[in-house]
Amino acid sequence: MLVVISAGGFLPLILNFQTFIKKQRWGSAVQKTFIMQKTFIVLMLSFMAAMFTAGCSPEKKDDPTALLNTYFGSAVKQDYATTYTCYYLPYKEKISKDDFIKHRKEASVLQSYRILSVNTAGDTAKADVQLTFAASEKFHRQKPVTINVTEDMIKEPDGWKIKVW
Repeated sequence: MLVVISAGGFLPLILNFQTFIKKQRWGSAVQKTFIMQKTFIVLMLSFMAAMFTAGCSPEKKDDPTALLNTYFGSAVKQDYATTYTCYYLPYKEKISKDDFIKHRKEASVLQSYRILSVNTAGDTAKADVQLTFAASEKFHRQKPVTINVTEDMIKEPDGWKIKVW
């Protein structure tokens, strides 16, 4: 059972425990101080753990912007296996992961991205994103090129995914 104590209720709990320890007739003052210090540390760690695990933001799978950051962020890192996981099921049924990675490695390298807007309507979303591709001898490009794209997204049972077709 997890007991969550608010910040306002945490200090009185510690003070009451310190008063309890001081009133006990067992042990020396040094032992009581040691027990209070250990207890204080345990209570602080418990409080911090509760604060960190409480979560202040929605789960990433329920956020189209988080999907876009995973999708484009992994492409910038050239982690195409992760990029592939961002596609919706019909795409993954037609294109294998190995084929996707092979073709992606042959394409222009994504240097950076910037999400311009995200509009959600129920289980669908559209995002306007600015992409900057690196210079490429293969594509006869002396300088990076920046383009704007619109990404369609759909919410599947396991979260938001990029919809290609």
